[in-house]
Amino acid sequence: MNHEPPFSDEHHFSDDGPPKSEVTAVARDPWKVLIVDDVKAVHTVTRVFLARFAFEGRGLAVLSAYSAEEAKSLLHAHPDTAVILLDVAMEQNDSGLLLARYIREVLGNRFVRIILRTGGLPGMAPLEKVIVDYDINGYTEKADLTAQKLFTIMISALRSYRDIMESAALSTQLREEIAERMQAEDKLRASEEMYSSIFTHIGIGISLISPEMEIIFMNPTMKNWFPQVEAGKRPICYKSFNVPPRDGICTYCPTIQTFHDGQVHISVTDTPTEDGICHFRIISTPVLSATGSVTAVIEAVEDITERKRSDEELRSKEICLQGILEATDDGILAIDEKGNIIKANRKFAELWKIPQSMINSGDDDTLLNFVLDQLQDPEAFVKKVRSLYGSPDSDMDRLFFKDGRIFERNSAPLIQEGSIIGRVWSFRDITEKRKMEEDILRAQKLESVGLLAGGIAHDFNNLLTAILGNISLAKMQLPADNRTHARLCEAEKASLRARDLTQQLLTFAKGGAPVRRSASVSELIRETACFALSGSNVRCDFAIGPDLPLAEIDEGQISQVIHNLIINADQSMPVGGAIRIACEEVTLVEAEVPPLVAGRYIRISVGDQGVGIPAEHLPRIFDPYFTTKEKGRGLGLAGAYSIILNHDGQISVSSEPGAGTTFIIHLPISDMAPVMVPAEEGGLRSGTGRILVMDDEETVLEIAGEMLSHLGYESVFARDGGEAIELYLKAREAGFPFRAILADLTIPGGIGGREMVEALGEIDPEIRAIVSSGYCNDPVMSDFRSYGFCGVISKPYRIGEMSKLLSEVLPSGDE
Repeated sequence: MNHEPPFSDEHHFSDDGPPKSEVTAVARDPWKVLIVDDVKAVHTVTRVFLARFAFEGRGLAVLSAYSAEEAKSLLHAHPDTAVILLDVAMEQNDSGLLLARYIREVLGNRFVRIILRTGGLPGMAPLEKVIVDYDINGYTEKADLTAQKLFTIMISALRSYRDIMESAALSTQLREEIAERMQAEDKLRASEEMYSSIFTHIGIGISLISPEMEIIFMNPTMKNWFPQVEAGKRPICYKSFNVPPRDGICTYCPTIQTFHDGQVHISVTDTPTEDGICHFRIISTPVLSATGSVTAVIEAVEDITERKRSDEELRSKEICLQGILEATDDGILAIDEKGNIIKANRKFAELWKIPQSMINSGDDDTLLNFVLDQLQDPEAFVKKVRSLYGSPDSDMDRLFFKDGRIFERNSAPLIQEGSIIGRVWSFRDITEKRKMEEDILRAQKLESVGLLAGGIAHDFNNLLTAILGNISLAKMQLPADNRTHARLCEAEKASLRARDLTQQLLTFAKGGAPVRRSASVSELIRETACFALSGSNVRCDFAIGPDLPLAEIDEGQISQVIHNLIINADQSMPVGGAIRIACEEVTLVEAEVPPLVAGRYIRISVGDQGVGIPAEHLPRIFDPYFTTKEKGRGLGLAGAYSIILNHDGQISVSSEPGAGTTFIIHLPISDMAPVMVPAEEGGLRSGTGRILVMDDEETVLEIAGEMLSHLGYESVFARDGGEAIELYLKAREAGFPFRAILADLTIPGGIGGREMVEALGEIDPEIRAIVSSGYCNDPVMSDFRSYGFCGVISKPYRIGEMSKLLSEVLPSGDE
């Protein structure tokens, strides 16, 4: 919008841009402004108003918070925020006021300027009292807020903030001098506290004993051990340190010996305490007078009770380790330096299918031969084992079995006093884990392809919109019997086939959600199979129960999967044959078919009698671009895998060369009622009124404008969501509102259709917005009403589709 506030040139930008004197200065660090409001539209409109504001040659850095807690985090990260535009009522009616008090009292920030913005202060104190009590610097009502008023408020607040900050800078030197003096005092105090802390927190108990065996002093450690002893009352040590008290000096007492000869003595005691017998190591050191006589003895006492208990704990640990050894899911084998078995747990025998009697027999040669007979490469196994004997290194590798199992093997040396005395081997069955890793890798490949495919399809559909739209308009200007009309029809068909190809590419795109509804899988399979085998010498045999429940599917995508499987099966039987398709309801338990959760599913099997798939190709058949066909693109099975995955299902394959191939699909059963799809009606339907079209592609804007003009509508163009918001609000204020908005979903580097509708929906809940995108697998396209749209149209589109959609979205009589 164009605002002309009566400001001086120092702060005002005209429509021709900033004054020339301000161009260089604007590059200085911007003033930081924080918008705190729980309504997203307020943020959007305020940012539009402030986009070109500058004060004293500095622009604005605008921060946004949608709650008081989010504002607190931003203020901690940006303590130099100059102005806060604060809503009063957010999570609760006084959230803004509580945040203001937090800023002033908890953060201690008296510099930032706080401007209240609200619809009023119902049920609260008068405005003047609120401003004083909460240290507020300004107030405005949202309903009266214009760009001119907002600029006036911002200039006043920033000028006040600048003056306060300049005044605060004058006291910096005085604070630095005070800080230096305090730092010197802190260093002296820290030195004293360090020595005191060492004596107080040392883990050794220290006591001072008089010649009369009185306790003169105890440090905190000693007091913690003997809380019943009060050193200030000078109790007798042998009566105080023992429970029950002793009648005489302890026989092992080193302190009495030190009093006798003035030497250092050490003793280990068995001291009765309330917690039982404790073992202490006592070092008695004399305190000598100037004449050399012993005036007192320092007892340094160390609690060695834990050392005495170490033997019992070691025995307990051995028992515990034995339990862990048997409880682990890994097979554990310990051998000595000569390769003889020291220990093996039960899981080892279970994984290798070794009879316990063979392990108990001690016949290592028989056991080794039994193990080697199960491996695909026994020679490599033996060579690796021998290379690790005596090695100080740990090792990890994988073992491949003849029956298809895969083990992960880890090995580490047994070391005693620096010498290798054997080796420990652990074995873990990772067969299922390996399959899951392959599934994850395949999904990552599909995701990479999806990123590329999504971008290509989006741009390609924009081009197709112009091509298909122009063709449909050109056809309308020619009679049906015109030769050019016939050629345009062929071009239109080619464009529609190109659209179908981009839809197949979008199957890979990340986030592409299928548009699912409850439908009959059996009917879909029969129709798709019959169509795919039309004119083929291959027949299809069905084994589908009559009471098969419905599944929640995207019929177009599942039909694509079945079609690809049928075509592959047909091509694998060039001389003819039969394809068997079976459907049944199954109930799976947890982990029965990874990664599916437990529940009810429809199991679909598609089997042929063809040449089969070589074993080396099976792990890669779902990879994108992998194909064994001369003219194949490698997208069919990869697309099928991606579609089933997006349906929360699973697809697998089994095959033997010369014996045919069978694909198994699991799809979740639907609890929803079936949805009837209405038949499409033909014919163009005209209308009147203005339509706002928002798209970043000029060709799309042009063709959409031509279509709307042909249908009787007037079109206005916007290149991004910000421009569309401004045009929509201007038209609404002028009394000439738009009947609808046709908005592109994604605008690179700008506000897209989704964000635009969210902002406008807060201002005009009755807005009629239609979402359009060349990336039609986006969740917004499949569930547009949940995002505030009332209609959807996928690129590329024809004038007939545009006509039908507008007649549905715009009821007659509302112009």
